[in-house]
Amino acid sequence: MGFICGFSVATGAAARLVSGYDSYGNICGQKNAELESIPNSGMDHTHRKYVFFLDPCNLDLINRKIKSEALCVAACPRQELKTLNDVQKFAEMNGSALCHYKLKPSEYTSSKASSLCPKLPVPASAPIPFFHRCAPVNISCYAKFAEALITFVSDNSVLHRLISGVMASKEIILGLCLLSLVLSMILMVIIRYISRVLVWIVTILVILGSLGGTGVLWWLYAKQRKSPKETIIPEQLQIAEDNLRALLIYAISATVFTVILFLIMLFMRKRIALTIALFHVAGKVFIHLPLLVFQPFWTFFALVLFWAYWIMTLLFLGTTGSAVKNDQGFVEFRVSGPLQYMWWYHVVGLIWISEFILACQQMTVAGAVVTYYFTRDKRNLPFTPILASVNRLVRYHLGTVAKGSFIITLVKIPRMILMYIHSQLKGKENACARCMLKSCICCLWCLEKCLNYLNQNAYTATAINSTNFCTSAKDAFVILVENALRVAAINTVGDFMLFLGKVLIVCSTGLAGIMLLNYQQDYTVWVLPLIIVCLFAFLVAHCFLSIYEMVVDVLFLCFAIDTKYNDGSPGREFYMDKVLMEFVENSRKAMKEAGKGGAADARELKPMEALQRIISTLANKNDEIQNFIDTLNQTLKGVQENSSNILSELDEEFDSLYSILDEVKESMINSIKQEQARKSQELQSQLSQCNNALENSEELLEFATRSLDIKEAEEFSKSNNGFSLSPFFETKVPKAPEIDPVECLVADNAVTVAWRMPEEDNKIDHFILEYRKTNFDGLPRVKDERCWDIIDNIKGTEYTLSGLRFDSKYMNFRVRACNKAVAGECSDPVTLETKALNFSLDSSSSHLNLKVEDTCVEWDPTGGKGQENKVKGKENKGRSGTPSPKRTSVGSRPPAVRGSRDRFTGESYTVLGDTAIESGQHYWEVKAQKDCKSYSVGVAYKTLGKFDQLGKTNTSWCIHVNNWLQNTFAAKHNNKVKALDVTVPERIGVFCDFDGGQLSFYDANSKQLLYSFKTKFTQPVLPGFMVWCGGLSLSTGMQVPSAVRTLQKSENGMTGSASSLNIVTQ
Repeated sequence: MGFICGFSVATGAAARLVSGYDSYGNICGQKNAELESIPNSGMDHTHRKYVFFLDPCNLDLINRKIKSEALCVAACPRQELKTLNDVQKFAEMNGSALCHYKLKPSEYTSSKASSLCPKLPVPASAPIPFFHRCAPVNISCYAKFAEALITFVSDNSVLHRLISGVMASKEIILGLCLLSLVLSMILMVIIRYISRVLVWIVTILVILGSLGGTGVLWWLYAKQRKSPKETIIPEQLQIAEDNLRALLIYAISATVFTVILFLIMLFMRKRIALTIALFHVAGKVFIHLPLLVFQPFWTFFALVLFWAYWIMTLLFLGTTGSAVKNDQGFVEFRVSGPLQYMWWYHVVGLIWISEFILACQQMTVAGAVVTYYFTRDKRNLPFTPILASVNRLVRYHLGTVAKGSFIITLVKIPRMILMYIHSQLKGKENACARCMLKSCICCLWCLEKCLNYLNQNAYTATAINSTNFCTSAKDAFVILVENALRVAAINTVGDFMLFLGKVLIVCSTGLAGIMLLNYQQDYTVWVLPLIIVCLFAFLVAHCFLSIYEMVVDVLFLCFAIDTKYNDGSPGREFYMDKVLMEFVENSRKAMKEAGKGGAADARELKPMEALQRIISTLANKNDEIQNFIDTLNQTLKGVQENSSNILSELDEEFDSLYSILDEVKESMINSIKQEQARKSQELQSQLSQCNNALENSEELLEFATRSLDIKEAEEFSKSNNGFSLSPFFETKVPKAPEIDPVECLVADNAVTVAWRMPEEDNKIDHFILEYRKTNFDGLPRVKDERCWDIIDNIKGTEYTLSGLRFDSKYMNFRVRACNKAVAGECSDPVTLETKALNFSLDSSSSHLNLKVEDTCVEWDPTGGKGQENKVKGKENKGRSGTPSPKRTSVGSRPPAVRGSRDRFTGESYTVLGDTAIESGQHYWEVKAQKDCKSYSVGVAYKTLGKFDQLGKTNTSWCIHVNNWLQNTFAAKHNNKVKALDVTVPERIGVFCDFDGGQLSFYDANSKQLLYSFKTKFTQPVLPGFMVWCGGLSLSTGMQVPSAVRTLQKSENGMTGSASSLNIVTQ
């Protein structure tokens, strides 16, 4: 459609549409170029701005044009011109020539002017705003083409009185239209409070009406039959017998209808209670979602905009093409080739886009109502569920809506084509063809209505499950089939009650109109104003109550899905409203009482009846057992299939594991071979050095032996000349390096150690760095210390240890230098502070359904927890012989508030840390399992209640992630929610500045700020975690990252956007 619009604008000469053109292709109001082989073209009409038709009343409705010559004139005749003299005077006075271009005004009264001047009398006309066409003011000019509209009047005087009545009562009409709007809104509110009484009144009235109608028909039949036939003249005797036969048929049909209706009402009387409950809940929906009332306005506004665009494009299409002569010798603009059928596609676009806009309304309403239904605490609803639903529609579901509306279009177009054929062949086709056409039209109409209802429920299923259109339509169809009786009850009783509401609004508005118009004495005919008011009232009532009906249908589908997948047991709680929950409980109680009553009645039955009851019960039990056996067989088959699948998957997993082990084995073998080669080379080098040293030693011993054999001193001194011992003792022991504490750095869980040699030594080959963790400041202690960890072969005078977990207060470091022969002494040890927050999850403070370890928690529906007390020997198993340091923190570790296993209960699936924060800045990270449905991360005071969830009180702060039903990511505090428009990170970093009163959350990988609370902590806080259907893993012993410190400095003072959640708590 965009291409059609662009093509029509580009090739259609918008000036032809706005300014108009004459019968020779000249555009009025401008200078034109001459067209080839077309006379009177290329004229200068700069001062002739209006199109005037010589015979404006000669309309051709089939070809949608005026069958008259068109001219460009300077002004439209405002008064009726009865003669050619009047036409000549008008041309001389106004300079507007109404006759053909080749006639001068002085020639208007000549003999040849009759065929070249307008048809007399020339009606008074006025220019159409924006389109510069002279149109007759008196609409009686078109009376013969509007016979369908005015057949109820005998002359134009009645039509004039009707129109004058409408114009005189326009204020009353406007007021009555507003009254219908107000009545529709009031009725939507009233239905919630009187739904129970209203439904039963409607049901009783329908039954009584059916009984009364049937009784009257039988009474008329009996009266007519008993009437004496002698009093009837022979000519009317046959007519009387036909009437009697017709009354009998009508009475029998009414009786059958009444019996069927009574049985249906009797059978569905319990389902009516569901209709009442749904209407009551629908009233609550409109209270919580008041913007639903304005949905008809937005939809109507969108449709008006689209229709205006469509009509404008259609008008542009009418001016496209090239100039050609028609049979009368006038110029027309036509499109040749395949492009002349573009308007067909344009019509299809009108139907499709109109259905698309209506489907968008249905999808918006369904998304908002689904959000309302599946939100347990209505206080946690989004600020504007309607806008949130529109956002989801635009981002995710436009394809679903387009597909659903296209299916409706595919059904509607053939029906419209058949209706057009039927209208064109009216009176020409035979009875069989007429019956077939009407049957096809009726079948397509029924199919369209069924698809509309299925589409609406498919949109609801899409809003619930976020599935595609076909899957949603299948799921909705299955749900509707499973609840067919309930659907029938709602669609009969509910729709009939809403129809009566529409009738009530129309009758009330019409009555008010009659009372107001009766006192209006300016005119006598007020039928047309009253019809206008009643039609508008019905349209308004239909728009508003159709939204109500749509809400009821969405609530029913949500209710059906809720009852299908939930039963009210722990872990499978209902989402429905209390009214619907009461309906479910009453249904269960009624079923139980019916079972007990049946057993009691069976004892009072006669023996044969009791035996028949027992046989039927046994037959039912037999069917149940057979169904149970079939279920067991299917279950057994499923277990076998699942077992084979699991075995195959296990084999695949083991094969994958074996391949991984082979890769690891090969990698380790390669590493060992490389290490063997390196060490063998080093040992070979050392061996050669030792051999050289041994040879030197042997030479020295030999020289010493010879020296001892010399007896004379003179000869001894001569032999000693030129001999030096330096070649034997060149290699010296390296001196101990000196660690520079100033150059050492502890940041981001990494330690950088820097040292230097006391004097330059070019014989140094490498350095050895030794470190260990400790909880004692100052010099290292001999006792109660861990073993030294060694890092060898360091070539430089600086080394960085990264990825450390600071689970101790300090770390000792020392360095030794090595040359190729020997290693030197260790440097003086240096102690660096490695301060960080270390805590574990406190199993004594966890919910019964949480399985808690030191640094991980997992939701366990069976109610198991981790062991509350662990033996320290088991805890330290596998570690070094030195015991682990005692856990410390910036505050004190609080004792458990309760020693029992229900510190948190209900739906507060919460566990707290075992270390309180009383001062300073601290940081830790949390990672959730991929399939975790819902979890929260934050801090809380020790006084957090056992039923309280994180973020729902003024003593806790958190961010909450929900991956169930709908994906939400929000910050919570004091039961206030702030939606976060960012992607949920894989790991969440938590920064707590107790003294600065700030709690911030970061993407642990990119260090992007997610949200920040500004508050004043008045009590020590504990790290808090909530998890449902999933698990969390915790990383502690971490310093505040440098990037976080930098962001905190720039972010201080700029958290105004979160002011709604920033509050000082006591």
